[in-house]
Amino acid sequence: MIITKEQLREVRVRHSMETIGFATGAYHLIHPGHVYFLNKCKDFCDVLVVAVAHDEITRFKRSTVINTKQRAYMVDNVRSVDYTLSEDGRMPPKNIEGIVKRLQPDVWITGMDNPNLQKYSYVAKHNNVRMFQVGRFTEDIFNISTTEIIRRLRHGYDKR
Repeated sequence: MIITKEQLREVRVRHSMETIGFATGAYHLIHPGHVYFLNKCKDFCDVLVVAVAHDEITRFKRSTVINTKQRAYMVDNVRSVDYTLSEDGRMPPKNIEGIVKRLQPDVWITGMDNPNLQKYSYVAKHNNVRMFQVGRFTEDIFNISTTEIIRRLRHGYDKR
């Protein structure tokens, strides 16, 4: 179910007796690595809430091919995801604390390569949220990234 930040408190109330997990990401060109990550996140919780970064935030890294609402729709349709937070406005790391305060997750799951890990750890600690990390996938089927997909689109697929 796609929700807005105003609905985060409702999620906490509705699932007060369950472990709520929180994860974030851009999810550009969703691929098996994303699905692997989200499925692993679900191992830490009963209810998984995923925040999809807004286009304005992700543009600094790469051009936006699929807009926020489309990416949120795809993430929301991964079986392990219970709620997808999709913001019409900006959701930079500095606003992440407001999201965490509204949702009050029990656990926050991030990837080992998250560039905001230090900031997220600080926010988690100050909001009594346990932090967990999911390692990168090792199986060949999952060995892909958005950067690699874009490279293949630009230069062709080389099975090396």
